[in-house]
Amino acid sequence: MKKYVLTGGPCTGKTTTINQLSKIGYQTIKEAASILVAEEFNKPGIPLWEKDAIAFQKKLIFKQLEFESKINTSDNSVFIDRGIIDTIAYCKIYNAVAPKEFYKIAEKNRYDKIFLLDFLENYSTSFVRKESKEKALEIQNVLLSTYKKFGYKPIIVPNQNIIKRVDFILKEISYMPNLIWQNHTYKLKSR
Repeated sequence: MKKYVLTGGPCTGKTTTINQLSKIGYQTIKEAASILVAEEFNKPGIPLWEKDAIAFQKKLIFKQLEFESKINTSDNSVFIDRGIIDTIAYCKIYNAVAPKEFYKIAEKNRYDKIFLLDFLENYSTSFVRKESKEKALEIQNVLLSTYKKFGYKPIIVPNQNIIKRVDFILKEISYMPNLIWQNHTYKLKSR
């Protein structure tokens, strides 16, 4: 079982890419943070990540572990929208010190490859995505340096249309080199 992480700052197309990989038949894990953020928005008061960044990241890392524990190991691979190391990076982003427990979890739960998605051309903020472009660049750099500190060599996925991005990722993992995009679906090339 190969585990591949898609990571990157806001507005890098992680969710779109994960959804496309799922659409063509790959096992995927959605972003745990999105689910927890949605839960927090439904509660009255200040969101947990604003009150206590470490408490939120701790909740997040355990949600991520829960998701990853449900991976169907009979599949050859799984693509994960953000990895455990992202929680450590976000602690740094929020100027908080990640607990030692996070580092132990990250060392115990390793990934086969890390894909860092480059920014999309039209960066925009939203109700959920509030970071400025400058903050988003900072997040991107902290994610890159944090993964490197854990010994990973993130593969930068260039800003391309979704089909080319997925093709780039699949070629990097040497899966289905004979796969082509045709009539809105992937098909094997004829020999």
